[in-house]
Amino acid sequence: MPERLIETRTGRLVNFSDLLDPPYAIPYAILSHRWLRGEEVDFSEYLNLQPGTKKKLGYQKIVEACKKAASDRLEYIWIDTCCIDQSNHYEVARNVKSMYLYYHNSEVCYVYLSDVRVEGSSWAGATIWRSEWFQRGWTLQELVAPKRLIFFKADWKFIGDRH
Repeated sequence: MPERLIETRTGRLVNFSDLLDPPYAIPYAILSHRWLRGEEVDFSEYLNLQPGTKKKLGYQKIVEACKKAASDRLEYIWIDTCCIDQSNHYEVARNVKSMYLYYHNSEVCYVYLSDVRVEGSSWAGATIWRSEWFQRGWTLQELVAPKRLIFFKADWKFIGDRH
């Protein structure tokens, strides 16, 4: 289980390693996405939210992912950009080694395709395969590890699932 998760209803970052008796397993969603240069909200920014931070596309992505997880009745979600302290090299290495398990142990993985903007149809067909998400090396584990995988286009409309 990841050490930090976001509460989907409040947006609060919860550090389970700080608890005296951390739970063994908690149901959570996980977000798979392509990082947008200069637009992501990192760990320190998320802890100290400023008005400018809330204008970033990465912050809107966090808010929408939380809404999806809450609507699926999941209390927590893991999002790599703000749940990992990128300034701590040990923490980054530990999380990278555990990433497959994070995806595998999640209840659902939301794949956000920020570059898919198909209008008039919920199924994007061949357009989905042109998404940059499929060009990333990390994608393979994020595609095969989760029990459930759901794709969303840029406006957070449902595209389809892995099947």
